[in-house]
Amino acid sequence: MSDYELPSIYTETHPTAVKTHMCCECYQEIPKGAQYQHVRGLWDGDWRTYKTCDQCKNQRHQYWIDIGEYPPFELLRDWCFNSDIPFWNP
Repeated sequence: MSDYELPSIYTETHPTAVKTHMCCECYQEIPKGAQYQHVRGLWDGDWRTYKTCDQCKNQRHQYWIDIGEYPPFELLRDWCFNSDIPFWNP
């Protein structure tokens, strides 16, 4: 189990972008018309929103399959590196 706190409130949707966004993991553009993961939650009293491209969403899920836990948002690349798991190359 991770040392990172789980949110007390969590919502996840998979909308189609109506404008360009940036992925919180790989910092690549999520173009208009692309589907992406949109997460909103309450972590330790702070509301946060994360937008993740499909490639990073899939990488996060693969990390869970390989390791058994989900890395915190914005730390996927670091956690993959520290676990000797290749991060997809944007």
